[in-house]
Amino acid sequence: MLFRSYRALFFLWLSIFPFLLPAQDKQHPDMYKKNWVTADSFLSQGLPKSANLIVEKILKDAIARKNTPETIKAQLFLMSTAQQTEENAGTLNIRKAEDYIRTSSGAELALWQSITAGLYWNYYQNNRWKLHSRTAMPGMEPDDIETWDATALLQKTGRLYEASLEQKEYLQKIAVERYAPLLLEGKNTRLLRPSLYDLLAFRAISFFANDEKDLIKPAAQFDVTGDYWFADAEHFSQLMIKIKDPEAKTFRLLRLFQDLISAHLKDTRPDALIDADLQRLTFAYNRSTNPQKKQLYKEALGRLEQKYRAEPASAQIAYLLASADLDADAAGLTAGPRPKTLKKRQLPELVAQLQNIVKRFP
Repeated sequence: MLFRSYRALFFLWLSIFPFLLPAQDKQHPDMYKKNWVTADSFLSQGLPKSANLIVEKILKDAIARKNTPETIKAQLFLMSTAQQTEENAGTLNIRKAEDYIRTSSGAELALWQSITAGLYWNYYQNNRWKLHSRTAMPGMEPDDIETWDATALLQKTGRLYEASLEQKEYLQKIAVERYAPLLLEGKNTRLLRPSLYDLLAFRAISFFANDEKDLIKPAAQFDVTGDYWFADAEHFSQLMIKIKDPEAKTFRLLRLFQDLISAHLKDTRPDALIDADLQRLTFAYNRSTNPQKKQLYKEALGRLEQKYRAEPASAQIAYLLASADLDADAAGLTAGPRPKTLKKRQLPELVAQLQNIVKRFP
């Protein structure tokens, strides 16, 4: 599921996981679509001001009709064009997003909390050198983010991602179909993020799993060492682990994976469960300091493949298992060392495994 890449701000917060918002106004199904085509055309021609005039009309109408998805879509568009035309647009957009948080509720609130977290994270990435050179400000968080140091900004980002998930049970009940206007459908992805909670949770996971934040607070607070990281999904989801510092980012990740897996254990279709479980196992394999991690990882994948062998989603499991057999970086989904040179005796087995995957799921 990908979004229009030429909308800079859209791509900023939507590139990792798509957001979906309540369905378009059924009484005027083509009205917004035509206006968006016009606005996009102006933007592609390098005419952001002309595009803004169209989008401001969309925004006014969407607010009047209480059409939340089109409202947020228009707000984001206007913020994205500001990035191109206004000085200090990054900080101004953060302030706008914070204002939207203060005036929002329900799913809209969760969305803006996650969007704002993404804006803070982007600000950090664009201003690392300034942030790391600043001295920490004691006491309360100052209003002007231009005075924040790296620790303050990253902590704020983390708090917002977690806040976006506070309405867990409510967000888990909101189906993908209700959030069409901001979505461009990808291939074979519909079942992987069935609820708004899934989308928000994976955005948070992407942030907390990033190694760069270890420069601020070492990851050693809660090492990925235990065999339980590779346990079966049901067992893993029920683990009760207590640590001295529950703010440790790897502990936060464990809890997020537990929540996602628990939510999908009883799904009719296992696609979302398999995807969440593979994300968990991949993270554990790449971060674990357990000397037996490769064997534990392969065993976990093997059990998963046998359980869901008849499901198309098992093709991904089989692929990861073949990759692990070749000492490749787990899943090929995260940064890691290049695969070792293959031994000749491994090649026939690899080819047979991959051919079998294609044969089963062409």
